[in-house]
Amino acid sequence: MSYSNTINRITEYLAELYDEKYKMESVTQMLDAPDEIVQETQAPRTIQIPRHEIDGLNDYDRNSGFSKGGADVLWESHELTIDRGRQFMIDRYDDIETLEVAFGRLTEEFMRTKVVPEIDAYRFAEMADKAENEEAEDLDASDVMEAIDTADETLTDAEVPPEGRLVFVNPTIYRYLKQSNVLEPWFDVQTGEQVVDRRFWNLDGNLLVVVPKNRFHTGIDLKDDSDGGYDNTGDAMNFMMVHPTAVLAIVKHRQPRIFGPDENQSADGYLYDYRVYHDLFVPENKTDGIYASKEV
Repeated sequence: MSYSNTINRITEYLAELYDEKYKMESVTQMLDAPDEIVQETQAPRTIQIPRHEIDGLNDYDRNSGFSKGGADVLWESHELTIDRGRQFMIDRYDDIETLEVAFGRLTEEFMRTKVVPEIDAYRFAEMADKAENEEAEDLDASDVMEAIDTADETLTDAEVPPEGRLVFVNPTIYRYLKQSNVLEPWFDVQTGEQVVDRRFWNLDGNLLVVVPKNRFHTGIDLKDDSDGGYDNTGDAMNFMMVHPTAVLAIVKHRQPRIFGPDENQSADGYLYDYRVYHDLFVPENKTDGIYASKEV
């Protein structure tokens, strides 16, 4: 058996799996910042993101003409603060006896149950912390639409663009929305049978995303013990309305380092490392693009 070929195949598989699973399972991947607006710097852990400062209109003088104004692009420096990782070892014969799927199964579960939920939870906590508008309220099916309308109105008053807003809701709020008498059920006749489908992912033109409750709190504690993971420390959230331009979520996935059994000096098995380096930033002039409703 060629272990070098096995390692190359596993490396390629894991690299594809990390990106694929993150995009499939994450509920915040649509907030990832475009590469073109993030500048690397020579300073360690530091990036720069642009912020525009533009002067407003002034009186036009019929003799001297236009008054000169300023239009500047300022690059704000931000430091990536979240650097997390984990190392795993798969015994040589555990992998052989499972037809080389032990690596894949372990990695898939690790990404789905550990990595992605932690990234989402951190992002929501950061957005809640930076939100210009926050309400503590006890909602049910009778008033959930009014609360969301208030959030929508608040963002509109702040001149946040109406198009492209995201509405994140916990599963209970989603259930209330489906039970609300404001919404009319859609009926679809398929193969002669009448089917009621109350699922929906668009609310007043905004994408609606259901967030598991364990990822949806106003605070988070990233654990640094043997178990790792995270604990929710803040209030549970009802919903959050966000315009994508208000946040810059940055994730730097590192390629996994994989060592074969013959290279592993500590045990007779495959060894691989996973590291994720990320953060989320809210520019100072965009905090009013986030509205957070938390439970009482």
